[in-house]
This record gives sequence, C-alpha cells and structure tokens, in this order.
Amino acid sequence: MPRHLITIYAWCKIIILCHGLSRPLTKFLLKSTLESDLPSVCSLLASTTSKPGESSGIFFWAQQIEFMKLKDAFHKQLSSRVRVMKQGHDIISKYTKQGSSSLNDNSRILFSHDSFRWALENAAHCASEPNAWIHHNFALTPDTSLLQHCMISAFFNQSLVGFCEVAMLPSPQKDHDDDSHFSYYPCIINLVVDSKYRNQGLATRMIQTSLQFIERYWTQASVITLYVDKTNNKALRLYEKEGFIVKQELQDKYYLSKILKKKVSLNQAKDRKASHATG
Repeated sequence: MPRHLITIYAWCKIIILCHGLSRPLTKFLLKSTLESDLPSVCSLLASTTSKPGESSGIFFWAQQIEFMKLKDAFHKQLSSRVRVMKQGHDIISKYTKQGSSSLNDNSRILFSHDSFRWALENAAHCASEPNAWIHHNFALTPDTSLLQHCMISAFFNQSLVGFCEVAMLPSPQKDHDDDSHFSYYPCIINLVVDSKYRNQGLATRMIQTSLQFIERYWTQASVITLYVDKTNNKALRLYEKEGFIVKQELQDKYYLSKILKKKVSLNQAKDRKASHATG
C-alpha cells in the first residue's frame, strides 16, 4: 500500500528529527502520538490551560482539582481520537495486504465496519471544539478528506515536551452561496510546549512539520487554519512569521489561515513530461 494511504489517518512512524536551523538548537524528536503518550500530553495541556500559581491552603487544592478535571477532559477527547485513528489504520492496512484498497475506497471500507463508525461517532461527541462530524449521519459514507487527522508528539531525551494536533474543522465563515453550509479546513489545535523548552524553536518546528505533512499527504487541502487568543501576542507574532494571516476577528480570538503549497504528484509529473514530449 502506498504510504500516503496510511498516513492520511496520521498513524505513521517517526515523522522527523528536528535539525538544521541556523543556530544550534535542542534536538527534538517528533513522531505520531501514541496512546501511551497521552498521560504526559494531557498533563502538559492541563497545566498550560489551568495556569497554576503558588497558592496555598484551600486555593492550592482548588487549583489541583481544576487541573485534574482538565486532564481528565483532555484524556477523554484525545484517547478517543487516537483509538479511532489506529483502528482506521489497521482496517486499511488489512485491505491493502489483500490488494483491495485504493484512496477512493477508504471511506467505503472504513464505514463498512460498524466498530469504526461507532468509535468515530464517540470521538466526535467527546470533542470540545466544533468539528466535521457533529451533524453527520453516520449511516452515510463521508468524503475521504473528512477522515484526515494528525497528532504529533515532541520528545527530548525520551520526555514529552510538546504536542500539536491538526483536525478538519469548520470555518467560522459560512459559504456565500449557502448560509447553512460551512467549509472544512485543516486546523492546528492544542499546540503546546513545555515551559522549560520554550524559545528554542520547537513550536515553529511543529508548525512546519504539520505544514509539510499536510502538503504532502492531504492533497485536497488548499489552506491550513488556526485560532489564537487575542491576548496572546507572542503566539500571534509566531503564526504571522510562519505566513498565517488574520482572516476574521471573533469575540475573543483571531481566525488565521495560510495558503498551502501545491504539490505535483508523481502521476501528474509523468503526464506533464509526456505532454511536453509529444508537444
């Protein structure tokens, strides 16, 4: 099976060993997130979200309770996503070995398995953000592009120090020709770096790796998007440096997007070469 048919579900092996910038930086290992990574991922997300201080007494315990609730909520969401991605990968791999899978068949193959549809529906209901599956009829086979999802874990010396996720989320802008219809685009969510490893280029590397991954494997995607809090000026500068532009101002966030580079497939390259040869 061509590798891109597996990685469309983001269940690939090691993605990249970060290196090669102009100044010496910490070597971070980026790879697909495994279920065994989730306790550390959820602790990192919860600690960043809850922003614990140096309180004592009853305030300390209140912060600890808030942290545990957030960690449990993140784990419920992410574990459901990891499981459905692995299940999808295993199903497609099985059909590939039998020589009966193509890119156009993937949705049909996956949705012919009740266990996959139930797992995906559960993951959609666990999500805290709007997603492509909220109003989907799971008795119907979806477009293959909606099944794309990517989760990246960053490690330093075997310790998880960063996390990034790319999901298909609706644009806050409705289509002009249909006020009830939203378009869906790859969206960076849950980008987080351990405070001890910030300002070392890791967030930039995770963003760039996500872009490279999507440009290579998610061939139908034309843009990538993200949301950022209006008060997070540092993050906003980082995203703008990476080529994102503000597309819409929401109540407490900015919605940004970046046009993806167009990749020419091997078949397209051969067709063009043949066309020039005969022309």
